[in-house]
This record gives sequence, C-alpha cells and structure tokens, in this order.
Amino acid sequence: MKKLTIAALISAALSTSAFAGDDMDKIDTTFADLDNDDNGYISREEADDDEISEHFSKIDANSDMQLSMKEFNSHVMKFFHRQLHVG
Repeated sequence: MKKLTIAALISAALSTSAFAGDDMDKIDTTFADLDNDDNGYISREEADDDEISEHFSKIDANSDMQLSMKEFNSHVMKFFHRQLHVG
C-alpha cells in the first residue's frame, strides 16, 4: 500500500485557502496506512520507513512509544499552520 507523507498532505492542503474535509480524510487515510496492525496507534516500527520516524519522539506527546490519531493530527495541523505562516 502506498504511504503518503506528511509533506504531501501539507502540499495538498496548501493548495487551498482552508483545510477542507477532504484534507482531513487524507490525514485519516495516511494514519490508517501507517497503522499496519490496525490497533489505532502507529508504533515506532510502523513509522520507521516514513518521514515521521525522525520526529516520532516529538509527536509522541505522552511518551507512550506509540502515536495516537490525536497526536498525529495535532502534529500535521501544527506543521500546516507553520507552513501557512511562513509561505
């Protein structure tokens, strides 16, 4: 299954003036693609071959060694807002 990167999601989102529902669907789909065992979390092992692996510790807000959908979405939204204000 093809994995989308956060950068690809942000690029798609920046092409619109607002973060639309379709963009949130893409984030949810990306999370699901990374969650190989379908347990609702992304483990460090599941993230190893994606660009989020280098930011894993920062994204893992509660330091439980797995990323929840909330943590993942929070990171994507922070990244989106930083890109929006820089560009």
